[in-house]
Amino acid sequence: MYEKYQILQNPPDQNLFSNLESLNDVNRIALTVCQDTILTYRKVTLSQANNGYGLTEAPIIGLLTRITKLLKLISKFYEMGKADNLSIYTRSLIESATIAVYLIQNGDEAIKDFRLCSYKHTLKILYRQQNGDEFFQTPAGKCLIQSAYDDLALEGLTKESFQMQKSNRWRLQGKSFYKIFSEVFDPNEYPFSYGILSESIHSSWTKSLDWDLIRNNDSTFSSNALYYKGDVRNLLPLIRYSIRPFELWCEKYQILDSSS
Repeated sequence: MYEKYQILQNPPDQNLFSNLESLNDVNRIALTVCQDTILTYRKVTLSQANNGYGLTEAPIIGLLTRITKLLKLISKFYEMGKADNLSIYTRSLIESATIAVYLIQNGDEAIKDFRLCSYKHTLKILYRQQNGDEFFQTPAGKCLIQSAYDDLALEGLTKESFQMQKSNRWRLQGKSFYKIFSEVFDPNEYPFSYGILSESIHSSWTKSLDWDLIRNNDSTFSSNALYYKGDVRNLLPLIRYSIRPFELWCEKYQILDSSS
């Protein structure tokens, strides 16, 4: 069913790792490796584009596509020398990679539960309309409620289709993200690779201290309007996390050519 796909059309540059004399050389090579990885990911996600995907496969290919887009965005900011907010995109990439690996490893039931868990806020919209929220009498409200019903109709769902998800508190198979991460990656990496990134998501004081303020000698602070440049530590760990779901996807559907 799935056409085998030759991912690496050209051999790698044999001189890529020569003349490493400075940190700038290492950072430059990291960007090259990242950009090549993005091209490979894109080829994988497009390898079956003409045939399309069903509800079992589409959630995973959606996550793989998101990973590709996020890595491309991260590499672009890295190339521009603006690393201040990379952690926002990094956290989303690690989430996507973690869930993709979990879904591939756990099969159809997990994939269905993943889809149904995503309707939590859709149900809230339906209940608010049911309780007479006047917003849904406005043009914007009518458009929103129609979109909610269209989403449910995609799988023939009703408001009564989510008893298991409710009992699991809308967590994928009743598991916290930490639990899922621990099943697919080393749990010891969680605080450093994912947990600390919440500082950026929630606009914490320590995030401002590190990136947006200058500490003055008199114990006051000034605004730091300049961007910080990234280095190899911003990119290469993301390739390590993101490559795993692509590897599993290629193995599962035999996308890789035997000669690649």
